[in-house]
Amino acid sequence: MLNLHSKQRCDIAFTLIELLVVISIIALLIAILLPALREARRAATRVKCLTAVRTVGAAMLSYEVDQNRLPAHVYEIAVNKGVYAPEQISNGEVVSSIGSDVDARPWYRPYIQSANHFQCPFLPELDLEVDTSGSGYGLKRLYGDYELTPGYFCDSDDGSTFNKPLDTWVSTADNWMYMGKRISVLAFDRMGYKSSNGLTTLNHKPTQYSGELQNYNKDDGKGYLVSQYRITDWGKTDAIRAQTEASYVFKDGHAGTFNGGMDSMVAVNAPQTITTTGVNHMMPAD
Repeated sequence: MLNLHSKQRCDIAFTLIELLVVISIIALLIAILLPALREARRAATRVKCLTAVRTVGAAMLSYEVDQNRLPAHVYEIAVNKGVYAPEQISNGEVVSSIGSDVDARPWYRPYIQSANHFQCPFLPELDLEVDTSGSGYGLKRLYGDYELTPGYFCDSDDGSTFNKPLDTWVSTADNWMYMGKRISVLAFDRMGYKSSNGLTTLNHKPTQYSGELQNYNKDDGKGYLVSQYRITDWGKTDAIRAQTEASYVFKDGHAGTFNGGMDSMVAVNAPQTITTTGVNHMMPAD
């Protein structure tokens, strides 16, 4: 009886080869499923980003109904020597030409549920609702992760958007033109590059490319908080540009995600009278 029982136990045991086969199958399944899980997670984060940027756009459009213009950009305030009222400012930052901090959160509260909509979920989370006036950052955190076009970009037929306040984009009723292309973007993820050094700033870092996370002016107590990734390969080939993406919200309120390799994408220069870095921001044209 004992010998028969022992034989039965041996019959149902795994051999080493069988165990290795099972382990190999599990490893293969993990290798197959992990990329799909990563893409599913990225797709869910992309939806969150679209929701956030669409909410920012809706707040800007509601503001225009009340104020007869879109919110002014802090750079517009600087170019115009601070002639605009605080309630027209769309984001916060120290402006040297004004010499004071600007907190836009009180002006957005009638139109947006939370200032945290100004941050892209692909980047490290910040609580933009927190009053940081006693922490050395002043009240400058609303700048967030999205670029806002009104009061910042201007009409241009020669590629220059430098210090042209009369042509600044301030109303959805106006045609916003850049190099013969009509632009209708209200707010968008950062997707910009500097032709001088080939560096690219992105909110949505491609999973297949390494990128250094930059937190601008995080520790000096003088500037605003903004995060973005910097990669060096973006401008090299169309294939790489096609694997990068950004979310945009438009004048009519709809939002969408576009990749950097689309034919509709236009490189719009930032105003160099304010930022001397010469960044080209990618925007889809109509």
